[in-house]
Amino acid sequence: MALADQSERLAYRLAAAAAVGLALGSVAAWAQDADTAGPPTAPTAKPTPQAGTGGLYSPGPGWQINLGATVSGTFTDNADQGGGAGFGAPTPQPTGGVSGRRRSEFITTFSPTLSISGDTPRVQANLYYSPSYSIYASDSRQNYFSQYLNGRAHAIVWEDRVYVDAYAYASQVPQYGGQVFGQTVVGPDGVPVPVNNAGVSRQNLAQVSTFSITPTAVQQFVGWGTATASATYGLSTSSAPRFQQTPNGFEQISAAGRSESLSESIQFVTGENLGRWQDSAYGTLTQFSGNGASQGGSTMTARNTLSYAVNRWLTVMGAIGYQSARYPGALTVTSNTTPTAQARPYKFDGIYWNGSVKVIPNSDSQITVGYGRSWGGEQFNADASYAVTARTTLTFRYDTSFGSSLYQLQQNIAGGGAPGVPPPPPINNGFLPGTQNIYRTNTLTASASTNWDVDAVSISFASSEQRVVATTIQQSGPAPVTPANGSSRSLSMTGSWSHQFSDVMNGAFYATLGRRTAIGVVSSGDNFLATSANLRYTFSPSLTGSAQYSFYDLMSQTPNRSYIQNVITVSLSKQF
Repeated sequence: MALADQSERLAYRLAAAAAVGLALGSVAAWAQDADTAGPPTAPTAKPTPQAGTGGLYSPGPGWQINLGATVSGTFTDNADQGGGAGFGAPTPQPTGGVSGRRRSEFITTFSPTLSISGDTPRVQANLYYSPSYSIYASDSRQNYFSQYLNGRAHAIVWEDRVYVDAYAYASQVPQYGGQVFGQTVVGPDGVPVPVNNAGVSRQNLAQVSTFSITPTAVQQFVGWGTATASATYGLSTSSAPRFQQTPNGFEQISAAGRSESLSESIQFVTGENLGRWQDSAYGTLTQFSGNGASQGGSTMTARNTLSYAVNRWLTVMGAIGYQSARYPGALTVTSNTTPTAQARPYKFDGIYWNGSVKVIPNSDSQITVGYGRSWGGEQFNADASYAVTARTTLTFRYDTSFGSSLYQLQQNIAGGGAPGVPPPPPINNGFLPGTQNIYRTNTLTASASTNWDVDAVSISFASSEQRVVATTIQQSGPAPVTPANGSSRSLSMTGSWSHQFSDVMNGAFYATLGRRTAIGVVSSGDNFLATSANLRYTFSPSLTGSAQYSFYDLMSQTPNRSYIQNVITVSLSKQF
């Protein structure tokens, strides 16, 4: 498709989606009297009121359990998202895309829910779990079961000495192209959790999950510092297939994605006796099992960071260390410009260093910017959150990670920040094709959000690059392996607006525009647009309803991959 045609089509679709969002908002505003305006809303900080609080079950002081169920009906005008052999097929699709057949479908989804929250002197925990089963009216082969989970727990075993952290996350996400927006579901701690993806072709969905548990021992030396020792077991899985490069192209060779890890870490951070100086010594060793490139591998990092507080708002830091990695089951990729892989196990040894400054401009802001070398490459690093006003916040982050995509997913979710707030999976869904590669990944995210009395607006930008440094992809014959383009790249821009029409009704509009190029099966560019507008109404403390319209437009350079889809979903949720 010519670039001009794509641009014209994209502009038309974006205008149409925006018109739908404005129309829904206008209807909702007309339906509500101005005097019924509800309380202030700030979706990122103030959760949607939870129904069913009157029937909440409490097994003991500080603990609450809530059960519920959601039934939804979804209509889509393109159930196969292009039809044919489906996404990820090793052979060309006979039909598909805009020119292929379009089959409409009605889908019924049943989703029971379980919410558990606990806040006691020794345990803080939040968990949301929702298994989901979707039934297709005219094609039962498309029926599928999925699971959505978001949970974290912190338990004190021995006061000031031993504690245990655990988290679990599961979601079903598209494998190729585009994004999916659903009616926001809020867990027991006010944190949005994944929702079902009814309307997305079964061939375009993969179940992803990750779990981790970390016992930690702490020893404090009053005035001099704190020593910690921990061990972490992690397990990440993906149902997306694993592919191998053959003389006939990439072919599926196994169901993919299982990565297990066991990490041992020690750290010592000095205390107030050193005044403005602080020193942190850290070391970690990780062993891997499961399948794919990381199987039987190990990594090690040791570093020392020295910092000096110049004044109350400025701190300078310098770090030096050593990193190593061994992946005996993966081939070394020997070129960044023309990627090839030689038949020798991957091995890395290198120096780690970083210099940075931290600025605290006000009590609600913190900005850290640095430059250094990590896992064989030099780059800037930044982590900033700046409160422009009491209502407006800017964020910016740029960092580098190393390992298989499933392990990086595990690390991202473990570092989600506040309890129960795991970040979404990487925007390019790079982990979904499997675990056959080891990546060095650079990720940039930036956002701006503003909250008013009854409105919240945000805009965000995300970009990532996954460069292959080792691979399990092999082909017959003596020729070196060429791991596709050597890297996956993606970027996207997302805008959202939410409005509290009254104390019983709220609505939101989302739009994402992006581009992705990926390794393996999808080796050419995909441009995508996804929009969604929804309304949610509370009929009673235990019964809520929602209506949602979504539009997806994937414009791909790969034959038979482009598609357009409209999705309408109506649902009812009951809390018991």
